[in-house]
Amino acid sequence: MPRPRGCSIGAINLLLVWLFCASPQASSPVHRDEGAIAANPQLELTDVLQGVISQHPDSARLHAKQATAETWLARSRGLNGLLADTPTLSMRYQTDRWNDDAGLKEYEGGILLPLWTPRQRQRSRAVGEALSGEAQAAARRLHWEAAGTARELLWQLAAAEAALDNRLEAATVRDQAVAAMRSRVAAGDAAKKDLLLTEADRLAGERRIIEARAALADAGRRYQALSGLQQRPAFRAERVSTRTSLDEEHPMISWALSRVRSARSELAAARQNARGNPSVLIGPRRERGADTNRYDESFGVTVTIPLSSARLGRWKTAEVAEAVAEAESALSRARRDLSLSLHEAEHELQVAEDALRAANAELEAAARVLEMGRRAFDAGEMPLAEVLRLQTAWLDAAELCALLDVRRKHTIANYNQTVGETP
Repeated sequence: MPRPRGCSIGAINLLLVWLFCASPQASSPVHRDEGAIAANPQLELTDVLQGVISQHPDSARLHAKQATAETWLARSRGLNGLLADTPTLSMRYQTDRWNDDAGLKEYEGGILLPLWTPRQRQRSRAVGEALSGEAQAAARRLHWEAAGTARELLWQLAAAEAALDNRLEAATVRDQAVAAMRSRVAAGDAAKKDLLLTEADRLAGERRIIEARAALADAGRRYQALSGLQQRPAFRAERVSTRTSLDEEHPMISWALSRVRSARSELAAARQNARGNPSVLIGPRRERGADTNRYDESFGVTVTIPLSSARLGRWKTAEVAEAVAEAESALSRARRDLSLSLHEAEHELQVAEDALRAANAELEAAARVLEMGRRAFDAGEMPLAEVLRLQTAWLDAAELCALLDVRRKHTIANYNQTVGETP
């Protein structure tokens, strides 16, 4: 929203020239601290977003999650899918040498092959597919979270720059007031105490500039640390999203749903695995009986079938069942928190609009009151200290307008972030 007419810093300069009856002086250029983040018109919000993702500590976890999914999928396909688990080799040797030493010897070797139970391989494949979907949803969620971080970093910078710019412009106003008052004191038109008052007011403004520079430096360091960039894009206001509700395509809800699917598929696989796996042991046998020198060669097959029990195997799945409950609770919390955040974002959007409208009206009123104070000062009806207080009130109102304009743009970005809009 543009500032009302007659409420610019240039207008107040003319007001002060009229107030102190001094010749207008050229305004000194506004300089921010050399450490401020320079703007680069070639950069976009997406560049900041990619920088935040590259610096995000959770980026490595996405690769690990996808690798876990591939492991589950590989278990159920190809040569790996022929067996339920890793085969094992066995060797047995038996003799009566340390007993009656009648010459008994037996050699037996074999390989133990764990077999799939019905539907167990399908359960394993379902876990892999669910984990793969969760990894993709996690990537979308990370992209969404990084977009929120990028938006927050930029609008924090914008607010800090707006505060500093307004205080530097206010310093120009105060410098001109001091120069004008010096001229009046030299001409004998004002007392020295009035000059001291204007100089004290200027020093108070310098203190506020120091505070604003520190705030901008902090915002700049945070921007550089989280984005990895040394420059920033221009501050561009976003359009308010047309979305007004949350659905399952929202990155946070989609991710929470994928976690529920993964947990449920893992529980189904755990229950299947808890029943145990049948196995086949195959291998040769060579034996020699007591009191003979002849060896017999044979080949054997042993089939093992577990006697499963749902009650006895429940302890094996209790932890996985708890993970399902936690994932479902996380989904409910995500929906609840996002719903509250959406309500707050809608409310903040309206509040920001109303606050900016009121601040502009306050700025106009402060300018009119300051002009009235000038006339009263000329007529000898108001002391300079009161005029300086009115000047400070106008400058504060101008700064508030600038900050509320940034806040309005920030709330639009926050609303878009809440409904799931990403660059």
